[in-house]
Amino acid sequence: MQSEAITTLTARYDLREDRIALDCLLHDQNQLIIFLTQRFANAVVLELTKLVSKSENSELIHEFTQVNAVSNKTSSDPVEISGDQNLCWLATHMHIQLVDDVHRLIFTEDNREGVHLHCDEHMLRNVLDILHKAFSKAQWDHSAFPAWIRVNENEDGLVHKATEWH
Repeated sequence: MQSEAITTLTARYDLREDRIALDCLLHDQNQLIIFLTQRFANAVVLELTKLVSKSENSELIHEFTQVNAVSNKTSSDPVEISGDQNLCWLATHMHIQLVDDVHRLIFTEDNREGVHLHCDEHMLRNVLDILHKAFSKAQWDHSAFPAWIRVNENEDGLVHKATEWH
């Protein structure tokens, strides 16, 4: 199976579908919407957490590294899907390949169609961050996320911006 490379992705919660939608811009400038069910998204979070957790053991180091990765990510315009004839499908599988010390996350629909995202550790942490924000918008349970990514959650489980001290 051949997969297309994702160059930019934006996660959002789709209330109508009750799913996380990944709006993707592909390498050939085509657009794609990939839907993730809550069950599948939880499994993705657990797998990405395993990949990131291999590097350090300390919760404090993970928290610092997570904040650093999210703070230093390159800003880009969100993917805005245009038109009514959008290609969209439900992700049913995620495959992970290690290629030259970079993880390739391959999302597929019944192993027929696929798209992939190349992720170093910073990118993996950013993907976890955008999924965490999408879970918050969906008001889904955050227990699949490690404590070091949930540092800005309140008791209600929602993400709140950290208070800045001057």
